[in-house]
This record gives sequence, structure tokens and C-alpha cells, in this order.
Amino acid sequence: MIPGGLDGALPRQRVRKSFVLNIDTSSVHTEVVLMKNITLSADALLLENARECARQRQSTLHVLFRDWLKELVLQREAEERLRQL
Repeated sequence: MIPGGLDGALPRQRVRKSFVLNIDTSSVHTEVVLMKNITLSADALLLENARECARQRQSTLHVLFRDWLKELVLQREAEERLRQL
């Protein structure tokens, strides 16, 4: 019998390619954020127009609302700091 098969070729062996992945973890951190769901009621036309605004910004209504909440709190904190001067 001819080694490797009928045509005399040696059997193919699977070659595993390996690589090394170096990741710089010195600047990586994990932050745990507690999120709460809310229910919002608004006029249907207002919501549709807001969704269109979000689409134009390549965003979602969810993200825009969350950003608005952050800005609302930041503005209040800035006003409080000004009062303390």
C-alpha cells in the first residue's frame, strides 16, 4: 500500500495558525451603573417628531432622553455652584 493514499500524496495535515494578541489593560476600567426603567407618556405626534429628530442625529429617542436628563442635572449643579459664590 502506498502511504498517504492511492495517488501517492502524503495526507494533508491541518495547520493551526496561532497569534499573540497584546492588549494594554493599563487604561481599561469597569464601571457599574445602576439603571432604572421609567414609563413616559407623551402626545403621539410629539413622540413621532422626536423619533424623527433622533433618526436624523443617528441616535434613538432613548439615548436623547438619557442625554437630556444628564444635561438637566448638570445645569442644576452648575446653578447651585454659582449661588454658592
